[in-house]
Amino acid sequence: MDLIANYLTYLPLRLSRNPIDVVVDAASESVVDRSGLSYLLEIWKPRAFQSGAYELYNTLTGSEIPPRNDNGLMILEGCRFEIHSFIDALLDWNPPTANQTAITVCPGLTMPYFLYSQINPVPSSEVFGDMEIAIKAKLHEDQFPGWKDLFFVNWIGEGKRFLTWQEDNKLVERDQPEFLYFLINMQPKPEELRLRCRIQYTDGSYETRTVKVAKDIIQNCVYCIPVGLQSLSLETWALSANKQIDSYEVWLNNENDDRISEIRTYILSDEYNRNVRYLIFQNSLGGFDTLRCYGQASTSLNVTTNLAQKTLESGYLPSSEELFVTSKNGDRTITLNTGYQKGIALDYMEELVWAEKVYLVTQEGFIPIIASSQNYQPQQDDEHLNGRSFTFRHAKEATAFSKLPLAQASSTRPTVWVPEQPYCQIDSSTGLRNGYQGAAKLRLYYQDTMQPVKSVSTKPNVPGTEGYYPPQKSPACDAGTTPFKNAEIRKAGTFVRNNCTNATGTVGEVFVLAGRFGSEISQADADKRASNEWDRINTQDWANQYGSCLAGPEFYEMSNIPANKFNARFGYISGVNCGISAGQAIITGSPDAVIYSNAWFAGYSQNPNSIIYPVGSNDIKLPCDPGTAYRLNMTTNKPIRIQVYVNGTEIFNRTYQTDENVIMINESNGPNPPTIANQGKMYIKFTPL
Repeated sequence: MDLIANYLTYLPLRLSRNPIDVVVDAASESVVDRSGLSYLLEIWKPRAFQSGAYELYNTLTGSEIPPRNDNGLMILEGCRFEIHSFIDALLDWNPPTANQTAITVCPGLTMPYFLYSQINPVPSSEVFGDMEIAIKAKLHEDQFPGWKDLFFVNWIGEGKRFLTWQEDNKLVERDQPEFLYFLINMQPKPEELRLRCRIQYTDGSYETRTVKVAKDIIQNCVYCIPVGLQSLSLETWALSANKQIDSYEVWLNNENDDRISEIRTYILSDEYNRNVRYLIFQNSLGGFDTLRCYGQASTSLNVTTNLAQKTLESGYLPSSEELFVTSKNGDRTITLNTGYQKGIALDYMEELVWAEKVYLVTQEGFIPIIASSQNYQPQQDDEHLNGRSFTFRHAKEATAFSKLPLAQASSTRPTVWVPEQPYCQIDSSTGLRNGYQGAAKLRLYYQDTMQPVKSVSTKPNVPGTEGYYPPQKSPACDAGTTPFKNAEIRKAGTFVRNNCTNATGTVGEVFVLAGRFGSEISQADADKRASNEWDRINTQDWANQYGSCLAGPEFYEMSNIPANKFNARFGYISGVNCGISAGQAIITGSPDAVIYSNAWFAGYSQNPNSIIYPVGSNDIKLPCDPGTAYRLNMTTNKPIRIQVYVNGTEIFNRTYQTDENVIMINESNGPNPPTIANQGKMYIKFTPL
């Protein structure tokens, strides 16, 4: 099998058919009179599929939950809104089409949106929410609370699952239409979807191929992938190899041929079933599954006769009628028996009960039917093999009887799809227009007269569908035409440059240039994008690139340090009386207690005059003896911080209070302090506090 892509991360989505609660944070406690507060929530949606421009869809208003006192603490809970019904109304199912062979995008199944909130009459209370993605899907009412924020990241994403609950190793017929729906919510986004197929032949051999490819993949969209035996033309392979197919596996790769989906297996049924019908229905995750029903079916027709009455004329004949039929209308119903199903498949068929879109596969195509209300029984205890029965009503009114073969295609008047409702495409990463103009809708025209076909309404302009009109370069959509652009942000970051050589790093200035981000909505939205970018680039890497390196005294150079010695240099202390003459000398101490001068010591022994340094001396040379613990004995008239550097690297940093003394300047207080490097350059820095 192809190598799995383990480097992907996944984005969350909102389930539009489960509750979506939005809480607007309460106004500050400083607002004393809260009786007149009004909370406003706006829902903004895209103007068209793939459009980065948004428009106001709905405005909700509400009042805050009354404040409550909890043991003296005032609890303010703000205002709660439920918006799932509004979001769900903007989404739509995208069923497959009969004889579909191409991978197609599902434009109505997902949608980006964002929220804007405000509290009136509280000034500066406006909040632009981040963009979120909704999908027309739902979870079991008891499992939703625990999974609502994790489902599309942990279960679907990390599991690389298709949008279905049907079990793997599915038994299928040769003419059975099968479809898989796959969500693109990973980063990095694939540029291609490659449908891979591995055929297992009855003789034990197999072969693997790429059978379909879709390009220009759109982030946060769902793709419909036909995977039936006929739609993949697998029997053509078998004939060319003179073999019989036993089963086949399908999965998705990206443009690098890394596997980005789970592997689904289909096993061909080798049993003859006299009565086989297929139902295609929408599942709870937004995809469409196929149910193979091989039990006996029954159909019925219920016809209603509408009558009218007229007065018989004088001298009427026996053939004259007083009542006559004005019209007849009927309902067709079909009852399907699934045939024996195993174990978990009985539970899975609950999906069919919840489905709002169900199609019966016929020679004419996918015929819509409507499930009747019923009491469904999931798998019972100790029930291993059984079936279920479903009754459906045809979604079209019955009008007449006929029995004809499938109609042959006839020559028709040439038509062409013409784009309508133009819009500027937006670079999703910046909010600026990207120079391309798209079309939201397509309308069908007669090609000879360019008059619209009145019997056909407009349809969405979606990649992979008939008449798709790709975006075109247009100066009307250049980045400079974006209505709102961000103001410049330039301020100090929170990281200090740490890659300086012989210098001290400074805080780097983090900046986002004006016009780097844009918005079709408001200036506040453009500025928020810039603010988010500032937060993103405010990193150590940025500070190391744009921060300055200031040469400090701790990075001094000295070439005349004897071998096995290091140099000790003292900084100047301004305004501090600490017993150091001119702020640069070693303080007076007990000469008989140290070896090197009257303050530094490496042990207790006699103190030769040759290594006693005069008061005011600096740049004294001390030995690099292992285990030496150097001390600085001093007292100060105010708190002071002492930092010790060796070759520019800080090894000691401590704050001392007034009159505190016996100060370690090595990094260890233990019995075996580390040796300072041969010919090292020590610098002792004093900073009054």
